Amino acid sequence: MVPTDWLERIVSNFNDPAVIAVCGADGPIEKTLKSRTVFFFVRNAIRLCPVFGLYCLGGTNSAFRKDAFMQVGGYRNLPHSDDADLGFRLSKVGKIRYDRKVFVEFSTRRLEKNGYGKTLWTWLKGDLLLLMGRDIRAKEDYSRQEY
Repeated sequence: MVPTDWLERIVSNFNDPAVIAVCGADGPIEKTLKSRTVFFFVRNAIRLCPVFGLYCLGGTNSAFRKDAFMQVGGYRNLPHSDDADLGFRLSKVGKIRYDRKVFVEFSTRRLEKNGYGKTLWTWLKGDLLLLMGRDIRAKEDYSRQEY
């Protein structure tokens, strides 16, 4: 779910011609203690990534310039972590801006179905493998599930 001013906020970040991608925060629609606590830590970990020179995109809340997207080959067909992969590749050709005011909410039904720990471990493991230049292999088709 995006707020009514989401598009305007995203577009305003592209006023800087050096910015080729924008990523914002996300959080659960569900207001359970578990979901809020987990995403408090996840969001803060993502905010620290640029300190270490890591710029990724969240698949739930990002936008990018078409020419930059095409230049890096767009999304790759990965079982998961395709958003982080795209961010890592885009960061090599231009500036990615993280704007915490660009916030969206999403459902945690996948995390509830698969388990928070298992899902977060899948995301982290995929991101680390990509950073090491290794392929991601999935035992299950993570990206195509029914709810």
